[in-house]
Amino acid sequence: MASSDSLKIVIVALLILSIKSDGLGFANVDGINSVGSEPPNCFDKCLGCIPCEPVLVAQKGSAGEYYPEEWKCKCGNKIFNP
Repeated sequence: MASSDSLKIVIVALLILSIKSDGLGFANVDGINSVGSEPPNCFDKCLGCIPCEPVLVAQKGSAGEYYPEEWKCKCGNKIFNP
C-alpha cells in the first residue's frame, strides 16, 4: 500500500513539473512573460518585408474598458494579420 501511495506522489509531482516547465498559458516576448497564446510564426506574413516579427497589439474599446491584446506580425511601422 505504501508503494502505491509513493507512486501516486511521484506521478503527481512529475505532472506538476511538466506543466510548470512547459510554461502552460504563457508566452515570452522580449523577456516578458505574457498570459495567453504563443506568438505566431510570422515567416512570410509581412508581404516580403523583413524582419517580420510577432507583436502584441491592444484592441481599442470604449473609454474605461479593458483592452484585450492579440498577436499580429509587424515589419517597420506596418502591422499584418498572421
